[in-house]
Amino acid sequence: MEILIGDKGNLDFNAPIKVTEIQKYEIIKFFESVYKVVEIEKAEEFRTERIGDKFFPREWTEKEYEILFEIENTEKVSEMLGRSWMSVDIRRGIFLPDFLEWGKRNNKDLIKGNIKEYIKKFIKEKRDILILKKQQKKKERNELANIEHELKSLPGRRKMIQVLINIGQCNIEDLEKLDEKEVRLKEKLKFLKEKLN
Repeated sequence: MEILIGDKGNLDFNAPIKVTEIQKYEIIKFFESVYKVVEIEKAEEFRTERIGDKFFPREWTEKEYEILFEIENTEKVSEMLGRSWMSVDIRRGIFLPDFLEWGKRNNKDLIKGNIKEYIKKFIKEKRDILILKKQQKKKERNELANIEHELKSLPGRRKMIQVLINIGQCNIEDLEKLDEKEVRLKEKLKFLKEKLN
C-alpha cells in the first residue's frame, strides 16, 4: 500500500485497497474519530485523479453546514471537517448571511428551532432557485439566437418586398412594417445582451 501526501497535507491512496468488512468498519471508525463529518460514497468506477494532481473542491453537506453554523471557531471547524481554514472562512461568509436572512424572512427561530431541518429546507430552496435561473438564462440565450437569426434574414426579406412592390403584389406599408420590426428586434437584442452579460 502506497500513501500519497498531496496538497495541504491531504492523504490519498495510490491505488484501490481491498479490505474486509471488519477492516472497512475500523477505517471508518478511525476517520470518524478524527473528523466530525464522514460521508461514505459508493463509486461506480476507479477514480484516476489523485489529491496531488489537481484541485477538486467538494460540495458542502448539510451536516457540515450544521457544524459551520453551530461552532464559531474557524480552526476547530477546519479540523473537525478536514477542510482548510480558508475554505471554512469563505463558506461561512457565503452561507451565514444568506441563511440568517432566510430564517428572518421565513419566521424561523434559528437558535431554538430544528437547525437540521432548516438547513435542509434552505439548501433545497437555494438549489431550486439556481435551477430556475439556469433555465431562464438558457431560454434567454435561445431567444437571443432566434432574434439574431431573424435579423440576418431581414435584408433578404426587404429585397423580396421591394420586388413584390415593383410588380404590385405589396405596398410601401409592408416595407415600413419590416423596418419597424427591425427596430423592435434590435432593441430586444440589445436588452437581452445586456441582461446576459
